[in-house]
Amino acid sequence: MSVKIWGIISGPTSREDTPDSEDWPIDAEFVLVCKAEVDGDVFDGNFYFEELNDAYEWSSYFYDSIEPLVISGYKNDS
Repeated sequence: MSVKIWGIISGPTSREDTPDSEDWPIDAEFVLVCKAEVDGDVFDGNFYFEELNDAYEWSSYFYDSIEPLVISGYKNDS
């Protein structure tokens, strides 16, 4: 399955700045809240990152592009 990321709503936000970060994946240190699509269903979702630079790569992508970022092999655990 793949997910299309259409844009960033907020973030990156660090684990230290988030009161509910105990619910995050163990290795996650940053989160982006994004507008995403899976199988035609659009939703706001949290996408977690271990490194700040990885989150900024997504931010940089949307600074220059209006095309969705497509991620293959997406697994929705919710």
